[in-house]
Amino acid sequence: MADLAPDRIILATTPATALEQSLNRRTEHNIHVYSVQSGQDISFHIGELQREWSLERSVEAGAAGLAMLGLILGAFASPAFLIIPIIIVGFALAHSVWRYRPDFTRLPKQGLRTQREIDAEIFAMRFMRGELSYLPSSTDRALIADRAIAATSAYTAHE
Repeated sequence: MADLAPDRIILATTPATALEQSLNRRTEHNIHVYSVQSGQDISFHIGELQREWSLERSVEAGAAGLAMLGLILGAFASPAFLIIPIIIVGFALAHSVWRYRPDFTRLPKQGLRTQREIDAEIFAMRFMRGELSYLPSSTDRALIADRAIAATSAYTAHE
C-alpha cells in the first residue's frame, strides 16, 4: 500500500478555503508588485521572505516555549506543571510516528503562511529576477509576472 502523507491527501481532496485563496492572492499581488521593481528591490524582498516566520516555525517555537515554561514551573513552583512538557512531547512523538497534527486553523488567520507558500513566492521572485535559466527572453514584465504565477502554481502542485 502506498504511503501517502495526510496533508497531501487533504490538499488533494479538499477545495481551497477562503483563507488559502487569500494567501494565494497575497502571493500573486506581491508577484505583480515586484514585477515592475528593480532586481535590487526583488533581492530585498527575497531577504524579507527568508526571514518571515512560517506557520510551522511559529508552532515549533510556541511548543518549545511552553515546554520550557512547564519545566521551570515544575522545578520551582509545583511538580504538577511537568504535565505541560509531557503533553508537548507526546504531540511531537505522535506527529513523528503517525503524522498526527493538531488543528491549527486559527494560526493562518494571523497571516502566517506555510513554509511551502513562502518558498513558492521566493521561487517566483528568483524567476522574475532572472536567476533561473528558463526565464523568458521577453521584456514584457506583466507577461513575466503571469508566467511567475503559473510557475509558482506548478511548483506548489509538484511539492
